[in-house]
Amino acid sequence: MSMKKSDIAAKAKESGGDAVVELSSSSRITGIYSQGTAKANVYGSNIVANSSGYSVPVGKNTSRYAVIKYLD
Repeated sequence: MSMKKSDIAAKAKESGGDAVVELSSSSRITGIYSQGTAKANVYGSNIVANSSGYSVPVGKNTSRYAVIKYLD
């Protein structure tokens, strides 16, 4: 599940924190998703072929945060 920075700040506030510091962040490609189609038709002695497809990377993002609590 991907969280926005405002969601992370709200979660820290719910837990009694006053601030959030991002300690590390990384992303890596874990695979490729591909899909495609192809079609060929024969019209007498002519062959008409059509194809289309796409590939998109699938990744994983990881971040670590520290929640800060200010003391009086």
